[in-house]
Amino acid sequence: MSENSLKFNGQVITAEKIIINTGASPFIPKIRSLDQISSLTNRSILDLTTLPESLLIIGGGFIGVEFAQMFARFGSEVTILQKADRLVPGTDPEISKVLFKVFEKEKIRWP
Repeated sequence: MSENSLKFNGQVITAEKIIINTGASPFIPKIRSLDQISSLTNRSILDLTTLPESLLIIGGGFIGVEFAQMFARFGSEVTILQKADRLVPGTDPEISKVLFKVFEKEKIRWP
């Protein structure tokens, strides 16, 4: 096996770049009255059996923007609330600019 390979379930997979994205634990922010409404996490949203008409996503990190774009493309009206001054704040600012332009075209709101 080379440095660009990994073994998974007995199969060797080779690629130029290997990204291991194992997910994250849900974080419920302390927002007044949030515990009194129906809400979803990055895990429970995958259990939906019907498409929500609208969706408010709290957090504009990688997981938040992935779900925002996915549900917008499915047909939900999506708004992202992000505490930082840009989306995916841990990345190069150019990435945020590109995302903002793409999300504008896809009608994903980000106040």
